[in-house]
Parts: sequence; structure tokens; C-alpha cells
Amino acid sequence: VVTAALLAGSGWWLLLALVPFVIGRVAYLGAVQAAVAYGESVRAAFDLHRFDLLTALHLPLPPDAAAERLGNTELCDRWRQGSPTGTVYHHPEPTERDPSPASGLPRSRRPGESA
Repeated sequence: VVTAALLAGSGWWLLLALVPFVIGRVAYLGAVQAAVAYGESVRAAFDLHRFDLLTALHLPLPPDAAAERLGNTELCDRWRQGSPTGTVYHHPEPTERDPSPASGLPRSRRPGESA
């Protein structure tokens, strides 16, 4: 605005103030559109995987939408403000697993072992 006021009577030099303004405005609108698209992607990912998150946090799955909203509000308060909640963790029963690092392979086919 100051540059435009100072160059008001200079003819074509007034474009010195207009060009950066237009470039800045276009860049701002592009950044806003990118942020909106990113927000939609995050929202979709969260909606698709919200129960996986609760399972990973060892929290029980909510029985209905109202309980889910209440639980999410408590989690947000805890993460954002560190406020205590009455969270009860749900630890599933341990399953019998093979503790070896190559547990993805069948027992007879592990490297270094005979069949």
C-alpha cells in the first residue's frame, strides 16, 4: 500500500507494487487450497483408522457414537492439556507366539535349520 501510494504518479512504475501483490495473493490462495486438501486427507485417514488407534492405545472400543465422542474429547483434553482422565486400559490376552526373529517363516524352513 505504501509503495502504491509513493508510486501513484509514476505511471508504469506503479506495476512494481501491483506485481508482488498479485504473486503473493496467488501463492496465498494456493497454500490455502493445499491446506484444505491436506486436512481432508487427514480427516479421511483418521475416520478410517480410528478403531485401530484405540486398539493400539489399549483402549476399549466404544459401544456407540456418543461414547466415542466423549472418549475422543477426553483423549484430546489429555493430549492437549495433560488433564487426568478416568481412562481404563484394555489389554488383550497374550497369544502364544514364537519369539524367534524369523517367526514369519514356517518352522522347518528357517535359514540355518534342517528340516
